[in-house]
Amino acid sequence: MEIILKTAKNCHSEQSEESPRCFTTLRFVQHDKSLYFTRLQYTFGDSKLQNLCSQEKLAQRKLGANCAKKLITRLGDLAAVSCVTELVAGNPHPLKGDRAGEFAVNLEGGKRLVFKPSDDPIPLMGDGSIDWSKVTAVCIVFIGDYHD
Repeated sequence: MEIILKTAKNCHSEQSEESPRCFTTLRFVQHDKSLYFTRLQYTFGDSKLQNLCSQEKLAQRKLGANCAKKLITRLGDLAAVSCVTELVAGNPHPLKGDRAGEFAVNLEGGKRLVFKPSDDPIPLMGDGSIDWSKVTAVCIVFIGDYHD
């Protein structure tokens, strides 16, 4: 059984009617009569990507210092949400064309952190597209500029 608790609050410290609302989704999964809080899980498509994400000096050498810093921040963002649609920073967006079925967040310049769902089964909407609001596990498949 999964329990979903949605909370709403004003995004800004000023409490006014014009303040945009922020929504946080907390997912709890029941297992053996206990409830466990769940976060978005991420894995890596290969060891090169894992090394790039776990070794700051390697990331700085391959991507540049600013981009490496953004990469670390975006990985923290992934770890802080319970589903993909809760991502805010880095212009999160689903991809199209030959990258359909993948999702990206901006790093620096044209570089992106690209991932695909690794839920099994992949949650789908009625039209067959991915329901990113229900994706709770992703696999990082590319870091770089896919426009090159």
